[in-house]
Amino acid sequence: MSSKTQKLLVAAIDLGTDSSGYAFSFSHDPTEVMIRKWNSGPGMSSDKQPTCVLCNPAGQFHSFGYEAENKYTELSQVKEHDNWYFFRKFINMLSDKQVDMGFELTDEKGLKMPAIKIFAMAIRYFKDHVLQELKIAGRGQTLNDIHWVLPVPTSWTDSVKNFLRKAANEAGIDGANLTIVLAPDAAAVYCEALPSDRLSCGGRFDDDKYMVLDLGDSKAVFTVHEKQPNGKIQEVHEASGGSWGSTRVDEEFTQMIINIVEDHTFKEFCDNSPVDLLNMRRELEINKMIYSRNDNCCKIVIKVPVCLGTTYFKNTGKTVKDAVEQSPYKGKRIWMGDRIRFDAELFRSLYKNSISNITNHIENICQKPGVKGIPTFLMIGKFSEFQIVQEAVIKAFPNSKVVIPDEPDLAVVKGALLLGHKLGQICDYNFELQQRTNKDHSSVVSTFAKHDEDVYSDDCAKGAKCYSSYDLSDKGEDALSSDYVEMSMHRRAIGGLETQLETQMTLEANTTRSPTDDELFALSRQLNKLDKEWWLLAKLLGLSDKQVYEIERGAGSKHIGRQYYTMLKVWRGQNAGQEKGSVRYLIRQLGEAGIDLKMTDTVFGN
Repeated sequence: MSSKTQKLLVAAIDLGTDSSGYAFSFSHDPTEVMIRKWNSGPGMSSDKQPTCVLCNPAGQFHSFGYEAENKYTELSQVKEHDNWYFFRKFINMLSDKQVDMGFELTDEKGLKMPAIKIFAMAIRYFKDHVLQELKIAGRGQTLNDIHWVLPVPTSWTDSVKNFLRKAANEAGIDGANLTIVLAPDAAAVYCEALPSDRLSCGGRFDDDKYMVLDLGDSKAVFTVHEKQPNGKIQEVHEASGGSWGSTRVDEEFTQMIINIVEDHTFKEFCDNSPVDLLNMRRELEINKMIYSRNDNCCKIVIKVPVCLGTTYFKNTGKTVKDAVEQSPYKGKRIWMGDRIRFDAELFRSLYKNSISNITNHIENICQKPGVKGIPTFLMIGKFSEFQIVQEAVIKAFPNSKVVIPDEPDLAVVKGALLLGHKLGQICDYNFELQQRTNKDHSSVVSTFAKHDEDVYSDDCAKGAKCYSSYDLSDKGEDALSSDYVEMSMHRRAIGGLETQLETQMTLEANTTRSPTDDELFALSRQLNKLDKEWWLLAKLLGLSDKQVYEIERGAGSKHIGRQYYTMLKVWRGQNAGQEKGSVRYLIRQLGEAGIDLKMTDTVFGN
C-alpha cells in the first residue's frame, strides 16, 4: 500500500508556458473532474488563463491571468506601468536550467524579482482558488484534505523540480502533500483511462509504443514512450520540438499586418494603443477557436482597431486601401473599414509554417534508430484541438493511428489528477467486478470486487477504485505504472468475498409514476429534519460530483432543505420517463441510504 495518506480530494495545477489552470476531483470518484471556467471576454469563457503575474511597485502580488493582463494593459495605456512588475510566460525561463533559490526573473521592462517568489505567487493563486471554491460550496474541506499534483515538462532538470517544490512550499503546500509528474506521462495515463467513444481513433489507447505530440500555445514538444513489461513507461526518445504552436499563427497574422502597414507603423500602434492591441489579439483568438472546430468556414472576420489605419495615414498620407494594393495582397479585398476579412484559403495559410514544421519534425524522429515503426501518435495540447492540424498529421502519416482525446488541452491536468489519486490509493491486485441485483433483477443492489484469492486491500473494502502495482522505488516520481483497472463506485462498505449488501427497504412502492413537485417539496422538508449527508443520497440517485457541487453553490451550504429539493428535481429531470425516475426507484434508494421509509407513506400516499 502507498505510504502517502489517502486524501479526500486531489487538485492539479497546470502551469503552462502560455496558459494555466487547475482541476480537482474527489477520491470517491476521481474521474468526475471539476474545472474552473474563466471569463476571457464578453460572453466568452476559457478553461485556462494566460500565464502572467502582476506585482505592484512594492513587489506585492496584485493579480494573475486575465485580470493581470487587463490591469497592466490599462496602466500601459496611460503610461503608469513603469514601476509595476509584469511577468509573462515565465515558465519558459526555467527550461533546461540549473536553478538555485537566488535565480531571478526579468519582466518585460527589465525589472527583476526572485523567481521563487513569482512561482510561489502563481501556485498560491490557484491553491487559494481551490480552497475558495470548496468554501463557497460548503464542503468543509481544508488544505490538509487535499493532495496536490504539479505536471512539468520533460525538459525540466532535477534542480528545477526541486525549485518548484520549494516554491509550492512557500505557497503553503506541504511537501508531503505534493507530487510532481511529467506532463506527457499524465496525458498518456488520462487517455488510457478514456473509453473508446471519447477518443478520435475509435478504439482504446493501449499501444505499447507511441509518440506524444504536445502541441501547445507556443511550443510543440514530441516525446516517444514505450511501455515496459513491468508496466512502467520509459522515454525512448528525449523531448524535442520547436516554437510551432498556435501562437505561431498569431505571429503570421501580425506579419501579414506588417506587410500591409509597415513595421514602424505597427510598432507605433503597439506602443501607443496597448488596449486596442490586446483586444485585437483576443479577437484573433476567438476566431482561431471558431476555425479550429470548422476549417471549412467561408469567411473569418477580425476587427482591427481604427487607430491602426489612422496611424498609417498619419505616417504616410495613404489609406489602408492604398496599403493593401501595394502589399503582397494586391487585388484582394481583405481590409475594409475596421475589419480584416479572410477567406478559408487565406486564413489556412497562417497555419502553413507551423504544420509543415510539425510534420517534418515527426518524420525526422521516425527515422531515428530505435524509433522507427511507431504505430500510434497521441495528440494533446491546445493546438491539437484544431481540425486543420489534426487532418494534417493524419494525412502525413496514413499508416499510423492518431489518437486525440476529448478536450486535448486538458489531457495533462486530468491525467495529473488520476496519477494523484493513484499515489494515495493503491491496490496490489487486479480485480474484476461482480454485481448483485434484487429479486426481480430490476436494479443493482451491490457492486463488489472479486478475486481468485480471498484477499482484499483496505481500499477495496471502501469500494474505492483499485489499481495494480505501482512501484516508484527505482526511478522516483518520473516512473509510473499505467495498467490500472477501473472499478465501479459504490458508497457502501464491501468487506470480504462473501459480503452481500442487501437493501434495507421496508416498503416497496406500487407505482412507477414520476413524483410531482409537491411530493418532492414535501419529501425535502422531511429529509431536512434528518441528520443525514444529503449528497450521499444524491450519489445513490446517480448525480455526479459536478452536479452536487453546482447544487451546493446554487442553493447555499446552509439551506439543506433547498439542496434536497434541487437535487431531487435534477434527479427527476435527468431520468424522466425511465424506471430510475419513478417513485418506486426513489423509495428504493431512500432505503438504500438507511432512511426510515415510514415518511414516504405520508408523502406518496402508499
